[in-house]
Amino acid sequence: MANSLGDIIRDLRKSKKITQEELADGICSSVSISRIENGTQMPSDSTLEKILAKLGASTYQICNIYYKNERQQKFEELSKDATDALNRGDLDYAKSVLEKLHEYDLSDASSKQMVSFINGVIMYLEKKDGARELLEEALSCTKPDFDFTNFHNLLLSLTEANIIGVIAAAYVENGDVMKAVIISKELLAALKNQKSEVKGYGVSRVDVAMNLATCLLKAGSCGEAFDVISETERWAISNYELTLMPELEYVKATVLHQCGRKEEAKKIIDAIVPYMKLVGKEKMAERAVTFAKEHLI
Repeated sequence: MANSLGDIIRDLRKSKKITQEELADGICSSVSISRIENGTQMPSDSTLEKILAKLGASTYQICNIYYKNERQQKFEELSKDATDALNRGDLDYAKSVLEKLHEYDLSDASSKQMVSFINGVIMYLEKKDGARELLEEALSCTKPDFDFTNFHNLLLSLTEANIIGVIAAAYVENGDVMKAVIISKELLAALKNQKSEVKGYGVSRVDVAMNLATCLLKAGSCGEAFDVISETERWAISNYELTLMPELEYVKATVLHQCGRKEEAKKIIDAIVPYMKLVGKEKMAERAVTFAKEHLI
């Protein structure tokens, strides 16, 4: 998305398939065009008008692009606020942000998908009927006729991956653990195939692996759960994806306990609780301590 005058001019020029030299011809130097596109030089009013005329645009269109970009940027900021609130369990704040998001134009698929996703997660966390259906509707905005049993080779946006992850969790809530296992395995495989360096994909991969391991435990597949969590731990460390490492280690401890390796589980809990408290994950620390008291002492 273009965020500056230079970005907009560059995008318009490339859409017309003309070089900087061709755009500059009769107006200014190609060096000036390069500087304008890089944001290091502002064109005069007359120069800008000539550039836009050659690109088949007008100052009105530029202002309109700026307005749309500003609105889109605000929409994305609000969306992040809502998802951050959901991650920390602040449903009231997430709901207040969702009301603001409804004020925006939701005609494009991605915006509609994001609002439906946030609404679906809120419904899921509040254990309301229809949450999974709404999440599936959100996914269909960009992935119609989606096959939940065979999508490991598909490229997924981060939002799509997050939607699918919550859908899998919703199946667990409904008692269909095996369906959740199938979806989570496909999702984890899809995320492994992602080539994007966007940090969110790594966090999502770890989160999905933890959920899959938990589902496998519920299904009685302790060994497979341990393999999933161990492979993910190695990947996270080698790729410096440490955001969810405390949570990952906690899940590993629960898996080890289920596999009859109580002492190893206790060592992990003893090690991670102080770190959880240090980084402000108090609720997670309390959960780990409770688990240790109930199962490891």
